[in-house]
Amino acid sequence: MPSVHKISLLLKAGASFDDSGFFSSCFEDTASAFSADKEHDRWVLSWIFEYPPDQEAVFDALRQAADQEKIDLTPGDITHEILPDIDWVKHAYQALPAFSVGTFYIYGAHARPEAPPPGFIPLEIEAATAFGSGTHGTTGGCLEVLCQLKQKGTAPQTILDIGTGSGILAIACAKLWPNAQVTGSDIDPECIRVSTLHADLNTAPQIVWMVADGMNDPKMKSLGGCDLVIANILAGPLTDMAKDITQAVGTNGLLILSGLLEAQIDKVVSAYTAQGLTLRETLIRDEWAILTLGR
Repeated sequence: MPSVHKISLLLKAGASFDDSGFFSSCFEDTASAFSADKEHDRWVLSWIFEYPPDQEAVFDALRQAADQEKIDLTPGDITHEILPDIDWVKHAYQALPAFSVGTFYIYGAHARPEAPPPGFIPLEIEAATAFGSGTHGTTGGCLEVLCQLKQKGTAPQTILDIGTGSGILAIACAKLWPNAQVTGSDIDPECIRVSTLHADLNTAPQIVWMVADGMNDPKMKSLGGCDLVIANILAGPLTDMAKDITQAVGTNGLLILSGLLEAQIDKVVSAYTAQGLTLRETLIRDEWAILTLGR
């Protein structure tokens, strides 16, 4: 297993949530994960790399970003550490108890119940190399929004989950709307492998899985006109892909966007209103934003 590297940036007392949000898109094309944790009156920002990063280049990029925001850094504010050579995803999952989000009851094999609580839809999500267990604010928030749509009587017939990760959102859609045609896509073949396994675990055979680079793939372009589109990725790609993602939304369709911090809402919304969509709802969960837009 390759070593995992963690770059951390400490923003001292006085730094705001907007400051932490400014740094969130740094290394979004190279880092596999980003986190922003508030500790008393300071922020600790961390990026995880699945290969040795160019430490000097990374440090310089963070210093330049700090200078741009007029944030003073000291040498010890940026650190690099190599994490122990263990399967961090599996390690985290095994410590994760079963939990509920909306009408879903989510668990791993280690916490499999004899029977889920009455009234909940069970979802088994196992330790895997793909992103998305439901615990993160973005994924959990998307699940909440999907449950709210179901409660309001929304009944999409065609659903597309772009950047499906572990497949949890596509599977949730298949459970909420069993007669819908659901498609999950991801640029990473490993995500599609894991999603397929999760679909089998949760008896959701109607989902079509495909490896695709966003909406650039011809197979994806043929899916235009969906009743519901979900894109839980990052603010940068969401903004860059606004035109293509909007084209996948049908005449009366809805679009759920997540993977962005509250401080990034205006930038992302502007990109989609420019394409003719209107912001319908905003949910903030653990300082992450989940946006629902429509035509």
